[in-house]
Amino acid sequence: MLKSLLIFLLVVYTFNVFCQEESSSQNTEEIFTFVDEEAEYPGGLDRMAQYISRNFRYPTRAIEEGIEGRIFVLFVINKRGKVTKASIEKGLPECPECEEEALRIINGMPKWKPARKNGRKVNCYFRLPLNFALE
Repeated sequence: MLKSLLIFLLVVYTFNVFCQEESSSQNTEEIFTFVDEEAEYPGGLDRMAQYISRNFRYPTRAIEEGIEGRIFVLFVINKRGKVTKASIEKGLPECPECEEEALRIINGMPKWKPARKNGRKVNCYFRLPLNFALE
């Protein structure tokens, strides 16, 4: 039991991308840990970094109190490339405003190129770390 739990946690926390495909014959969804083509932000990672830096607003209270840290946001890139189901996976409990800002940034992203598995578009989980650092 402990070994199974350890393996499960290792698999869950090792991968940044998890994909799932809706099964047309059942209401359950099959989850993929590997896809043929990963979901891609339009223009790639450099463009995503530009989008984040242009749209990011450091919360005033966090600046005043010198709050820094990293927030991990988990979200789904659906089959149409839309960002959905964004949630804080690991946050900054001392700064809920930082967590709100992270969700605002992610939820405002443009459509992505969806992931593909066996030639078909699939829903894909994506984990993104956002650093809150004062200069």
